[in-house]
Amino acid sequence: MPPQPQSPNPSYDFILKSGQTKSRSFNPLNLSGPVKIIGAVLIVIILIIVLGTALGGKNSGKAGGLTGVLGRAQEINRINTLEQPVITDPTTLDLLVTVQSALSSEQTQLTNILNQQKIKLDSKQLAAYQNNGTDQLLQSAAQNNNLPAAYDTYLRGALADYANSLVQAYQTNNSSSVKSILQSAYSSTKTLLASPPLKQ
Repeated sequence: MPPQPQSPNPSYDFILKSGQTKSRSFNPLNLSGPVKIIGAVLIVIILIIVLGTALGGKNSGKAGGLTGVLGRAQEINRINTLEQPVITDPTTLDLLVTVQSALSSEQTQLTNILNQQKIKLDSKQLAAYQNNGTDQLLQSAAQNNNLPAAYDTYLRGALADYANSLVQAYQTNNSSSVKSILQSAYSSTKTLLASPPLKQ
């Protein structure tokens, strides 16, 4: 005799009753007009935040190595501007003018490329390279009639740090035009460091 189907458990009878209405599934297309608008606005805001973060990250990554280069160049030129009126030694003065001219040219070239790529550097990050202790050190040296030697010592260290920042920026940058400027700046800086007042 074939097995008889068992009657289902009476506690699950609600599943089998045909009179029961089906529950409606969630369909985002059936939402009312204001809810759709709010949802669309939220999606747009999220996309703007995500894209802004991604693009901002790219810009800071591109400028990351150049911030050190430009910050150090800016600080060396600031010191040169302060010291130029008080330096009387012709050799030191010639060196100062040469360094200022070279760094200003490099700064201009790099800044122009950043502007073309719509990359803005944070002025606070650039200002972080300013060292007021150098001002006091050189002022004290001037009062003790030792400014040329103190300036040469300062410049030797500052240009060595600048050369290191050029190497780091070269290694982290993908732009061939930026790399070309950095390579030229590095060669120029090495030549300056090999000049008689700075050569050790």
